[in-house]
Amino acid sequence: MATSFVPFTLTHGAAVLFIVLFSWLSLACDRCSPKVTRTLLSVLSLFFWFASWIGLGVASEWNPPSFLPLYLCNWLNLLGPLAVWTRKRWLQGLVFFWGCTMSPWALVVPDLVEGPGKIWFWIFFGYHALIFPFLFLVWRDGFRPAWRDTAVALAITTAYLTAVGVLNYATGWNYCFVGNSTPLHPSPIDALGPYPIRLLPMWLLGVGLFALTTVIAKFSTRGRRSTQGMDP
Repeated sequence: MATSFVPFTLTHGAAVLFIVLFSWLSLACDRCSPKVTRTLLSVLSLFFWFASWIGLGVASEWNPPSFLPLYLCNWLNLLGPLAVWTRKRWLQGLVFFWGCTMSPWALVVPDLVEGPGKIWFWIFFGYHALIFPFLFLVWRDGFRPAWRDTAVALAITTAYLTAVGVLNYATGWNYCFVGNSTPLHPSPIDALGPYPIRLLPMWLLGVGLFALTTVIAKFSTRGRRSTQGMDP
C-alpha cells in the first residue's frame, strides 16, 4: 500500500468519492432516525477531532508548527455538532460558510504527504468526511444565510485568522496558510504573490466567496419558492 500521497490520482479520487457517499448516507439515515444519526455523527466528529490532534502530534513528533488543531477544518469538527444541537445562528453560519468555501479546498488540494499505508491518511480524510454531513444538516434544519449572517461569519473568520496570522508571524508557523510558507502541493495560494502581500488578496477572495455563497443560497431558496408556488 502506498505510503505517500499524490494529488489527482485514483487514490485521491477514491477518498473524495467516499466522502460524497458518506455524506449522502448520513443524510439518508437522518431522514429515518435523526436523533440517532446526529448523535452518532457528533460522537464520530469529536473522535476524529481528537484523533487528528493526536495523529498530527505523532506524525510531527509533537512539533508545535504542525500538530496544534488550529485549522478551520479542525474547528468544524467541534462546531458542526454544536450547530446542529443548539441551532445557534452564528454557529450555523460558521459551519455553512466554512463548509462551503474553505473545506472543499482541503479535498481539491489536500495538504498531505502520507498515503493509504500511513494512519494519518485515514485520519485526514476521516475528519474531513465528518464536516460535510453537518453542513448539509444545517441546511436541512432551515438555515438560509442573510447578509447579516455573512457579515457575522466574515467578522469572526477575519478576527480568528488575524490572530493566527500574528501567531504565525511571531513563530514562523503557517497555520491556516496565513504564514510565510505555502502548502505542500501546488495550490491557488501560489499565484497570489509573496508573503505578506498575498494575505490581502486571500482575504478579498474569502470575502468574494462568502458573498457568492450567500447569493447562490438566496437564489436557490427563491427558485424553490417559485416552483412550489406554481400551479400543477
